[in-house]
Amino acid sequence: MRLHRFPILFFLFCFFILNSCEYKLKGDYFRNLNAIPPSNVLITISGHSDTLIATTNESYKVQVSCGDRITLFYRLYIDGVQKHFESVSSNTFYINPVTFTNMDGVYKMTVEAGINTGSGSIGDVLGTEGYLISKEFILVVLNGQGTFYPNQQFDRTNGTLKVILDVPSNIQNVKKVTFSKSVASSPYAVFATVHGTNHYEAIDASYVGESANFSVQTYLGDPAGTIFIHFVNGSTNVSYDLPEITAGVSNRGYPLLSWDKTHYTANCGSYRIYAKPNGSNMIELLGSVSNINDTMFEAAGATFPGNYLFHVAPVPIQVPSYYTDATAWTLFSREVYSVVGLNSFGFDRFLTPNGSFIYYTNSPDVIYEYSAETGTITNEINTSSGWFYTFAVSPNGKYLLAATGASDFSYLFYDLTTKQSTWILSSVVIGAGAHTGIISVADNGLSSVITGNKIVIYDFLHQVPITQQVLPMDADRTVISADGQYIFAEAGYLYLYKFVSGALQQKWSSSGSYGTIKYYTFYPSQPSEAKIFINQTFYTKNCDSWATVNSFALNISDLRNIDFTNGHILGSTTTYFMVFDANTGSLQFQNPTSPNLTTFDLRIKKNTVYHYGGKKLIIF
Repeated sequence: MRLHRFPILFFLFCFFILNSCEYKLKGDYFRNLNAIPPSNVLITISGHSDTLIATTNESYKVQVSCGDRITLFYRLYIDGVQKHFESVSSNTFYINPVTFTNMDGVYKMTVEAGINTGSGSIGDVLGTEGYLISKEFILVVLNGQGTFYPNQQFDRTNGTLKVILDVPSNIQNVKKVTFSKSVASSPYAVFATVHGTNHYEAIDASYVGESANFSVQTYLGDPAGTIFIHFVNGSTNVSYDLPEITAGVSNRGYPLLSWDKTHYTANCGSYRIYAKPNGSNMIELLGSVSNINDTMFEAAGATFPGNYLFHVAPVPIQVPSYYTDATAWTLFSREVYSVVGLNSFGFDRFLTPNGSFIYYTNSPDVIYEYSAETGTITNEINTSSGWFYTFAVSPNGKYLLAATGASDFSYLFYDLTTKQSTWILSSVVIGAGAHTGIISVADNGLSSVITGNKIVIYDFLHQVPITQQVLPMDADRTVISADGQYIFAEAGYLYLYKFVSGALQQKWSSSGSYGTIKYYTFYPSQPSEAKIFINQTFYTKNCDSWATVNSFALNISDLRNIDFTNGHILGSTTTYFMVFDANTGSLQFQNPTSPNLTTFDLRIKKNTVYHYGGKKLIIF
């Protein structure tokens, strides 16, 4: 900054003119003749930094901040050569530097402004003295640019996703491109910055086949590639390229998923396996497979019975923040539907006497004998009448008894060893017009039949009536021991009778504070021992004294059945079925199950749990 004295002749001229006019100094107008240079004078280009990048031939607003001083003129220099001079009387003026350049490039641009002194002197009043203030800028000229939309291309070969951008030949000054990606609603994240001219490409090292949006930001730059200005953006969606999934069933009955290995092995660190139960909106993460060459997964522990949608999602080695269970389910995986369980038989009644056979029904006129050892039907027992009401099998699998109607019908007494059938009219057993009610049969052919509020004891082997017993009210269930000596009858309360000298003698009843009785039967190999589940405790009782032989707690809400042959108790809660040791109560196995099960839905025999809908699960 310097004070300029314009030529002395001009000053003398002004002096004589004023003197001839007899101009006199008044007041203190000229009292401060030692001008003070202004402080903090700034020259700026509005909306731009000290680097002006010009892409079009336009004017730029220059602002001189010099307090109460006035800008009198300015000069514009390009690479030290004055290109323009203009007198002004304002601290704001406009320049158009592009008009003074011949080609795109980087230039040194200087703006020099002359401002008054503010001293009140004659020279200050006449604008013949003042201060020169200058500021240097970098001018980058990128003029005459066309425009284009940057469409990206994708190359999936060689196990990578290569993103490619080709800039048209008429766009001369694109010098830098940034590549970024967004998954779902995540912010775009830059994964590559590439410098070049017309051809740009980058590899997304996190891509594992997901559906994503890829964006490019192009930048114009000076010829040296050191100064850049944002130009245009473009966004392109890439469709998914994810492994195909198939679903089978393992030899245990759990869904067995298999899938194609991801194409992007260099980027993939593992697979995640998800499941969504049918009718639920909850996504469950079942597990993960860390070896990307291992493309099989057994969904052990899947709810039985149940059906699922399964997803298998590749996981990037560096897991990004947007990779959540929800995005993995929707954008990183394909799905497959599968039902839990091996194909089996459906049933509405399912009985498991001691031994290796199951007896079940799923049609109105046939009772099936099924071997748990061979997994095959070994006998079909036809009731002939075309419809049966109920049936029972003796505790050690000696006899089968079926009632083939509700009233005025015939009983089918069937020897399971000889496969001989005997038909006996219901009127002979329970009297004409009586309802069949509930039946139970012993290994010696004795049977307990409940009709209304009456127990009828009948010997089907010898076709001889034995005795009857009237109950306080209509009964719901009866169980007879293997030797025919003990009988449970449920009629409001649970009653235990013993067959003594041709009559029924009551040994015990549940009247009083016995809690909720959920299950009762007799031990096939020890007929004088009763098994009874009260509240949460499983008891073994002596039928004569009702003394406790053994007991243990079972944390279940329902007891489904007991497989005495293999020593298993099957119980359930609202969320699990559980298998316990029948002698100690120790938990042997548990698995999630449907909360909508009823008492008759699940049964166990040997190492298999059966569901009435026709599925089974091998648990041991």
